[in-house]
Amino acid sequence: MKYVIFIFCLIAMLTQASAASIPDSYRKITVSGKQTPDNYSRSSVKLTFFIPDEIKDARLIDAGGQERGFTVLMRQGSQISAFFDGSTGEELSMELYREPEKRKTAEQISGLLHLVKIFKTDTVVNNIEDFRKLWDASGASIGGFAKKVYSGTNPYSQNMNSIHIYKGFINIQNDDNYTFYTASTDASFLLIDDKVIVAWPGKHWAGEGLYGAYSGTVKLTKGDHRFEYLHANSQWSCYAIAAFSRPNDKNMTTIPDKMFTPVLEATQGQLLDMQGHPLLDFSWENETMLELEKLQMYRIVCKPASVSGQAKWNWGDNTLIQNTPFHYYFMQGKYPAVLEADNGRSTQQIEVAYRFGQQLIIDDDAVKLVSEAIEQEKTIGIQREGYAFITNAIIQLKMKKQAVEFYSRILAKNNLIPPDVILNYFQGLILDDLLKSEKYEEAEKEFKRFLTLIKNPRCLALGKLEYARMLFYCMGQNADAEKQLNEIDRKYIPFESKQSFDILQADLALFNKGFEDASQLYGRLSSINKKMDRQQEIMGSGTIISIRNCMITKQYDEAMNYIEQLENSQPESRLNPELILIKAKVLKNLGMPRRAAVCYETVLKLNPAVATASSANLELAEYYCDSWQYRKAREYLNNILTEAPRSHEAVSASKILNDIARKEDKK
Repeated sequence: MKYVIFIFCLIAMLTQASAASIPDSYRKITVSGKQTPDNYSRSSVKLTFFIPDEIKDARLIDAGGQERGFTVLMRQGSQISAFFDGSTGEELSMELYREPEKRKTAEQISGLLHLVKIFKTDTVVNNIEDFRKLWDASGASIGGFAKKVYSGTNPYSQNMNSIHIYKGFINIQNDDNYTFYTASTDASFLLIDDKVIVAWPGKHWAGEGLYGAYSGTVKLTKGDHRFEYLHANSQWSCYAIAAFSRPNDKNMTTIPDKMFTPVLEATQGQLLDMQGHPLLDFSWENETMLELEKLQMYRIVCKPASVSGQAKWNWGDNTLIQNTPFHYYFMQGKYPAVLEADNGRSTQQIEVAYRFGQQLIIDDDAVKLVSEAIEQEKTIGIQREGYAFITNAIIQLKMKKQAVEFYSRILAKNNLIPPDVILNYFQGLILDDLLKSEKYEEAEKEFKRFLTLIKNPRCLALGKLEYARMLFYCMGQNADAEKQLNEIDRKYIPFESKQSFDILQADLALFNKGFEDASQLYGRLSSINKKMDRQQEIMGSGTIISIRNCMITKQYDEAMNYIEQLENSQPESRLNPELILIKAKVLKNLGMPRRAAVCYETVLKLNPAVATASSANLELAEYYCDSWQYRKAREYLNNILTEAPRSHEAVSASKILNDIARKEDKK
């Protein structure tokens, strides 16, 4: 009886072990491409295939039922890039398993493979030994097949601190002496048959190498030779070029792709069950990335297969189900995308990742992409982060047609959207143009409408702060500005805007309470002045000189940029009457006389020197004369005659007073 039980247990164990190795499904793999030359009966074959979410492993089986090894180069979610060795026209099967399997790997036998790793610390590579140590210490590699060593970027990852190996085989047609060259940012080494032919170690720019400064000559016989190019880059740029010449060549030439032994390409068939019946399936591609202001938008395109009925997509990012096979994501990450139809359900992990090798997109194409994303927001929704991207894009790409409608929709959803996004869009779409043209009364109406609709407390606090700033700095309505400021709960003001809140509070104190109270408030503010050394103080003085130079050359926009930089880094500089006087003159020359007038009023509150006060009084008098407010103008002109009766401004004040008198007599 014991033996019977033992046999049954043994059978059960064997059955379980056997079941674990039964494939769940499979794909047909076909090797395509041009017929390989006679001397390459087999070549390395590159393959991209997709595995459903529940699949854990795969095996490649040839027509004779034997396992063929394959090596994974890169995995992005359910998308796998790999290579194996094969021949043109060959058909194989990719068997898919729900449990992890031990499988064979392949060795590269042709082509040029480009592998990349990222290293963490800044490292100088002085020789090949340094390179090998750095490579071994840098974790897993990613990559693919390249046509040649001719690159101006890292196509797989960041440029900075990237280490590269190009390895493969070159075919030499005739016995001869060959000279090889390298041009690279930082260290590079070129090896033939494992011997160093060219070395350019250390940190450097690519410049000299472009003119053939680093080269080496070797005698090669006809046939295939092992090739390796090593490159360790620490710069923001990433250039790598391998070139060659023969004795009679006048110039060096980039090693062409035809010199590298051939690489074939395989295509995956549709997903089949073990009886050969088609299963619901799809492939996907991270097709396009649009980047604006360090924000990205990704267009993912899927190709469904074996669909019965209508395909429905759940993109795994909390948007609604849709019918179209493309989708916009705004955050990198892995998303469990689900395709459903009458004949079943299929899930894959879509990995949204930065597209490092992508070329720039022209504005017309960018507008089309953003328009599609706006339509997605309207129909099924977008990720919360998408609102920041789309609002920036609409303003930068000047999409006036879409701007107003999208603005109305985000106002209706303001509780779901980051408050700074709503406020930035309101400012960029509506407010900025009104403020530049000094249409402050219109801007005030828009502010009131905006604040009535906003429910998010952070957005409301930021909106009230900007409204108060406009009332004070642009319209001179101090009491109204203070009322708005007092209604704000400071805890809802984000960290980066708290200083603006505190500066406005101090500026209002200057007008309402006096110079001493304002000085105390400014003393509490964070300022770079409190941490400046002698060199930084000199640089700060240089900013004032730069502002004056911009005024002389009439570069008023640049002058205003310098002033704002200085006020942000040293808030107490706003108590400097000479600086505020310059700021007022810049604003006047930028076509903003109302804002300039508020600055001139500020100058007079700052206990200025007599000459500075006279200049501010004269500017204010001229401003009020231009707006036919003669009573107000007289106040400032009389200030000059009282405080600086012998000044040039006093002469001008007397003339203006006479002009006012003549105009009033005519009435």
